[in-house]
Formats: sequence, C-alpha cells, structure tokens
Amino acid sequence: MPEFALSASCRAPVEDVWMLLFDPARFPEWWVGIETVHADAPGQFTLWPTGYPDFPSPAPGRPFR
Repeated sequence: MPEFALSASCRAPVEDVWMLLFDPARFPEWWVGIETVHADAPGQFTLWPTGYPDFPSPAPGRPFR
C-alpha cells in the first residue's frame, strides 16, 4: 500500500493552528482547491471546489444535495 509523510513547522501557538484547521469557514485560507464554504445548519457545511462553483461537495457525514 502506498504511503507518504508530510511535515511543516510554524511559530504560531498550537491552539491557533488547531482553531484554523477545524474551522470550516476558514478552509479556503489554507486548503488549496477549496474556493468557498457555506455554513448550513450548526455543524453542517458545503464545500465548493475551485473552478466548480456550481457543483458543491458534501461535507463528511452529510448527505449530498
């Protein structure tokens, strides 16, 4: 089975990094290929990939609409 490893370093406090990574509204700031995130109900959101603004992707655990 193929494997890969990725690492990075930053000087930000670990709490700030986790807040960035786990806030779906901020995905477009760091996730290449995600253009827009729309918050639906609490804990639910829809992702729009770059180049496909009319074709949303369901978030994990959420039915595709």
